[in-house]
Amino acid sequence: DDNTVKFAGTIEQLRAEKGDGRSLFLSNGDNIGASLFASANADDAPTIDVLNALELAASGVGNHEFDKGTADLTGRVTERAAFPYLGANVYRDGQPLLPGYEIVEVNGLRVGVVAAVTEETASLVSPEGIEGLEFREPVAEVNRVVAEIRDQVDVLVAEYHEGAPQGDA
Repeated sequence: DDNTVKFAGTIEQLRAEKGDGRSLFLSNGDNIGASLFASANADDAPTIDVLNALELAASGVGNHEFDKGTADLTGRVTERAAFPYLGANVYRDGQPLLPGYEIVEVNGLRVGVVAAVTEETASLVSPEGIEGLEFREPVAEVNRVVAEIRDQVDVLVAEYHEGAPQGDA
């Protein structure tokens, strides 16, 4: 697909210009579920495979990661992904569903990546697929995780997946 080639080419070009060892490739979610037909038709395996090939370091979850339900995300999707999916504010039965952070070394610096998804996720996806999940207030949950890892990192990156407004807003 032409879009995939352009995307991958841009990532590789930026790495070449800035230095691969000085680059950190992250995603803020919606890697699946909001994809082009060719990927969606193959359960988004092609998109995940491209992100794996490009050595994505980590991804926050977006609301579309929950489109096919929690079991799909924590099973098929995370098993296929060579990168961690992060969601500091996603809870099931009072416990975090996903890791809240990933620490990655870049050019001798320890970078803490913390991610959260919109609290509106429950209203954006099928209720049956996310039964029992709680999407807590993102800023408070990111701050909680930052407090846990602050002494272990040199740099912090916070990713918030808020989505785009719908309608005539």
